Amino acid sequence: MTTDDRHRVRIAGDTYVFWSEPPPDSDDLVSPLFIALLGSAASRPALSTAELNDFMSRVRVGQVPAELGPSDTPFYLLGLSPNMARLSVRMWLASTTGAMVQKLTSHFAALAIEPAHGDAASLSIRKLVAETASP
Repeated sequence: MTTDDRHRVRIAGDTYVFWSEPPPDSDDLVSPLFIALLGSAASRPALSTAELNDFMSRVRVGQVPAELGPSDTPFYLLGLSPNMARLSVRMWLASTTGAMVQKLTSHFAALAIEPAHGDAASLSIRKLVAETASP
């Protein structure tokens, strides 16, 4: 799974792997959404801006998009860091798609800058890490 670009992103030297069980019926849309949110511009698959905006507008108000399957679908996130000749587990999250949507909704609410235009882009996780990570 760590070699599957549809379920992996690299941020600041760390690798984050994510998956759900059982996979939603429309896994072809779920993986590009997470890559678009977390990945670099070079690693982003073809995903229309309209699809991403539609998905994010539903997440911002706390709705679990149908593309993620039922809100009780298990969702996993594993963060790995290189450490000498080994890998270190930086983080492990076992949750559900519904709980992840709630966390993303809270994240966007905490980052809200007022007054913001209705079409203003949110700060991406990659931009936040780039601004706060040590050079």
